Amino acid sequence: MLSPVRSQERAPVRDGSQLYSMAGDLIDEISSGAYSPLAKVAIGMALLPVEFAKPGTEIVAEVRGRKRQLDVIELPFVAHRYV
Repeated sequence: MLSPVRSQERAPVRDGSQLYSMAGDLIDEISSGAYSPLAKVAIGMALLPVEFAKPGTEIVAEVRGRKRQLDVIELPFVAHRYV
């Protein structure tokens, strides 16, 4: 299931980065990711099994050999500001 994710770090999690459960099990990979200057965090879309796709779920991404925590969130990444 394609799910939106957010990192609290500025470094983006790029496509192809491996995703792991908090227990350390490989679950899938990031399909796209970038830094959002508006949200001031790294955001992305991840291919996740249904059991990990619920908003609020914490997962881990491996970026350049380092583990980074991600949160599954709801869309939109940034709330609309227009009336």
